[in-house]
Amino acid sequence: MKDLNSEIKNIIKKSLIESINLGSNKIEPEHMLIALLDDKKNIVVNVMESMGHSCEDLIAKIESSL
Repeated sequence: MKDLNSEIKNIIKKSLIESINLGSNKIEPEHMLIALLDDKKNIVVNVMESMGHSCEDLIAKIESSL
């Protein structure tokens, strides 16, 4: 459970950094998704890549929509 808490905190920190980098003053769901897709050691990346999606391409599309 401690590792899960650590991973969640890490994703939230990355989400905050993404929101700041993209000029927002709050964390939006899109920032959370970018943080998840950017973390190569989580199941979200494994699922997306097994479905034939490039996480880098998805991140770029999300960033351009923001």
